Amino acid sequence: MAMRPEMPSIRVSRRGKITIGVLVSLFILLTLFGSLVRVYTNWLWFGELGFRGTFSTILWTRVVLFLSFGLLMAVIIGANLILAYRMRPPFRPISQEQENLERYRVAIEPRRS
Repeated sequence: MAMRPEMPSIRVSRRGKITIGVLVSLFILLTLFGSLVRVYTNWLWFGELGFRGTFSTILWTRVVLFLSFGLLMAVIIGANLILAYRMRPPFRPISQEQENLERYRVAIEPRRS
């Protein structure tokens, strides 16, 4: 089996990393700002009608459901990943496609944990 040279990896400069970080942070802040404005508007409206307790109940119910189902899905996906990793075949026949995938697996394996 002939060894191929490693594929070149993409290097991002420090300025590029900072720019990407700022853009992602800005996107997240704008998304959260829109949601917080909507929640605050509803809080004020329910308060004007005298049903602020009802709004609090709705809001906390949504938060608890989001967190509980998010945790449940994280556990299910994590269990599936562990199961798939443990049940993988130790030796696979090497085809051209598998040989290409093997290079990526070897590169990712040290960073897996």
